[in-house]
Amino acid sequence: MNSKLVVGVAALSLLLAASTAARADDDHRLDEAWKAAMEDNEGLLTPEQMSGLNVLAYESAAARLCDGIKLDEKKYAASVTEVAKGGDALTEDEQMQRLAAIMYKLGTANGLFLAEGSAKKDAFCTEAMAQKADKDSKHNWE
Repeated sequence: MNSKLVVGVAALSLLLAASTAARADDDHRLDEAWKAAMEDNEGLLTPEQMSGLNVLAYESAAARLCDGIKLDEKKYAASVTEVAKGGDALTEDEQMQRLAAIMYKLGTANGLFLAEGSAKKDAFCTEAMAQKADKDSKHNWE
């Protein structure tokens, strides 16, 4: 057999194996659920606020799933309040509707992180502990 062909077949096999492994690592992600959960966000939160909301959901999930991680309730509440702030132009009723929608999104994202974290708990908690230990990482954990 041609040595170039053998090397090519071997390289292709390695590439396919690596691709399958990468997909397998990502299989614990609930991509379609995340897509559905994050729809219809326009006008509710800015991209930065949505990112902050997802971080809060992650922090809460890690605190529930991982030994050695506990939420600092006061810091967490202040962070949720910061994300939930609305414009001054909103009526009280509009502000309450906005807050309800944000809490719904926070709860949904938290549930998705709990599901994903439970599926790969060791990796999830290892990553969370690394973030907690990183002195440059801002978080709401004790």
